[in-house]
Amino acid sequence: MYRIIIITIFYLLTSCTSNLSDQELKLQYDEAIGSKNWRKSIEFLDEAIKRSPKNIEPYYSRAIVKTNYTPNNLDEIISDLSIYLEDKNCQNKIARMTRFHAFFKRKDFEKAMSDINILIDENGKNPFLLSWKANCAFASKKFDVAERCYNERLKLRGTIEDLRNSYYYLILSKYFGGNKDGAIWDCAFLSDRGFKEDEEFMKMIMEDKLDFKNYINFQIPNLNLHELEALINNNCSNLDIFQGENYYRSELLEQLAHLPRTENIKELLANKEEVYSVDLSYSDLKELPKEIFQFINLQALNLSGNKFTDVEK
Repeated sequence: MYRIIIITIFYLLTSCTSNLSDQELKLQYDEAIGSKNWRKSIEFLDEAIKRSPKNIEPYYSRAIVKTNYTPNNLDEIISDLSIYLEDKNCQNKIARMTRFHAFFKRKDFEKAMSDINILIDENGKNPFLLSWKANCAFASKKFDVAERCYNERLKLRGTIEDLRNSYYYLILSKYFGGNKDGAIWDCAFLSDRGFKEDEEFMKMIMEDKLDFKNYINFQIPNLNLHELEALINNNCSNLDIFQGENYYRSELLEQLAHLPRTENIKELLANKEEVYSVDLSYSDLKELPKEIFQFINLQALNLSGNKFTDVEK
């Protein structure tokens, strides 16, 4: 589970022990959280819940604090988060993602899939959510669902390592799903997708030497709350766009190679929702045209050969 520190404000916080006032409880709870004293933090939250069981915030806080224990008590974490998420007004993405991972670690893949589907419905399909839905489907041996999700994930941005991993699991989904020929075919095209050839992997597929147990040890990332929320929201503010060798999508690169250069970008605005790729290379641009931001479905943009005055912007 995530090793994270939470900062939670209780509006109806009661007492930690019977001898503490509400204000004293809050102060000591904040101090316990700040010093990473998880045991004391839970004691304060236990008392808060005991005195005000209808206040759902302490349930969420207690669940998150318990994720800092190793090993995690998954049943207790799931129980607290379930109480919290039952509130109709609750739209806490972190809570749902945390419960998803708890279900996943408990190998309760059906419930895990339910949570990840809700997150996708609320936030859209992005690399992080699609990858975990695919991993969950693969682990539960729903290989058709896994194959579809890995395929969708491969159409989105990502590091070479992330995309290679998804491509391998696409192959594995086909193999374990009974489509050995398809797995062999995709493995043969590793180099065409921008990855290194893997003769050993191909040999294992052809000789039926792949063991499912060796491919289900998915590692749950250690993320803080800000990092996790950014991934769920598909926030790419930290994406280094200048490291092109680390970000790859073979399909789009092929499209760009055959894309005619855009002579007049304003002419594209008439059907702006149907514009997916734009080539503005060598157009003597000094700044990014404002029209670009109207193409809400834009997936590929070629800006090479221009002389921007403010490259960072």
